Amino acid sequence: MGTFRRLLRPAAVLFFSASIACHHAEPLIPVTEAGFRLENRTEDSARPPNPGYSPLQLPLSQNDSDRVVAFLNANADPGAARDYNGMLKMLREQSFKYEDILDKPLFKQWFTRVQTGGVVDARDTKPPAFPPIAAQSGHFWWVFQVHGHDLVGLTIFKEAVPKPQARSAH
Repeated sequence: MGTFRRLLRPAAVLFFSASIACHHAEPLIPVTEAGFRLENRTEDSARPPNPGYSPLQLPLSQNDSDRVVAFLNANADPGAARDYNGMLKMLREQSFKYEDILDKPLFKQWFTRVQTGGVVDARDTKPPAFPPIAAQSGHFWWVFQVHGHDLVGLTIFKEAVPKPQARSAH
């Protein structure tokens, strides 16, 4: 029994050390300036509590869906928005829960990376009550605002600093 206890303590220390070393924090995602961001803007931006901006409401209206297409075409290769037609149709026709993005394969064809939180918006004076879900697709972040389990809003922006391109061997 004494040998077991002597071996148990170092094993426990190694286990906890390894579990701490394996923890990786989610990267921070800075919200870019207005020219690279799609959201609703209001005229009353100077007076609190209205911050002057709000996410597009979900489910999307046809007008907001058209704005997303125009934004993607203006900030990416022309025609890039056609790749998102299926997702935009879903976002117009139904409501979603955060589990639909995090746990189900429904959106995986569009998003290469999904994380909860990590979105930093310098305009906000305090963190949101519910951390948003950030989903990356190419050079764009789709940030879904959450209330309870429901996805209630969407902001899209071009990433602040694109990942460096791999160098070719010449």
